[in-house]
Amino acid sequence: EDRIPTARGFTWLWHDLTTYEHYDIELRFQGRDLTSPAVLTGSGKSKHAVSVAGGPAGVAGPLTEAGAKQVLSSVTERSRSIFALLAEQQIANIDAEADERIGAAAAKSDGASPAKKTLNVTAAQMSQYAIPYESLFVMAREKFIATSDQALRGLLQEFRDHGMVVTGVASSGGGEMIWIPLARNVLERLLQSSDEE
Repeated sequence: EDRIPTARGFTWLWHDLTTYEHYDIELRFQGRDLTSPAVLTGSGKSKHAVSVAGGPAGVAGPLTEAGAKQVLSSVTERSRSIFALLAEQQIANIDAEADERIGAAAAKSDGASPAKKTLNVTAAQMSQYAIPYESLFVMAREKFIATSDQALRGLLQEFRDHGMVVTGVASSGGGEMIWIPLARNVLERLLQSSDEE
C-alpha cells in the first residue's frame, strides 16, 4: 500500500537534485546563453568552462575525428553542407593569416618571397579563426542551404549538441561568432572524406 505506482512495468523513484544554480549556467552550452554569452578574448579563450579534454564542457570527452565522422554520417545533407561551408571558411581564414605573415616576412627580407607555409592550427586556437554568424548565414542563403535564421540554427543544433560547433560573442562587440573546435588537419580530412562520399 505504500508502494510507488508502477507505470509501464517500471517502478520509478524520485530524487530531488536541485542545485540552486542560476538557470543560465544550465543553459551555458546550448549554443546561446540567456544573459552572458561566451566572449572571445584577445587570446582566443572563452570565459566559460571547458572540459578536461579541451572541448566545451558538457560534451562527453574530447571531440575526435572519428566522433565527428560519426555525427556527420548521421545528419542531413544540408547539415553536412553547412558544416563543410563553415570548415572551408575557417581554413580560408587561416590561409589569409598565413599569407599576411608571408607578406610581412617578405617586406622584412628586402622583397625576397619566402616559401608558402601552411599554419598548423590546433583545436584550442580555432576560436581565433571564427567567422561572424551573419556571414555564414549570408553564404548559406546564397547557396540555398538555409533561407532563414531559424533554418540555419536548426541545421547547426545537432553540431552544437555534440560540441562540433561553438558560438560566442566577439570581444570587440562584433556580434555572434561561430567556429568548429577541431584542428586544421582534421578539418581538411573531414572535408576530403565528405567529398569522397
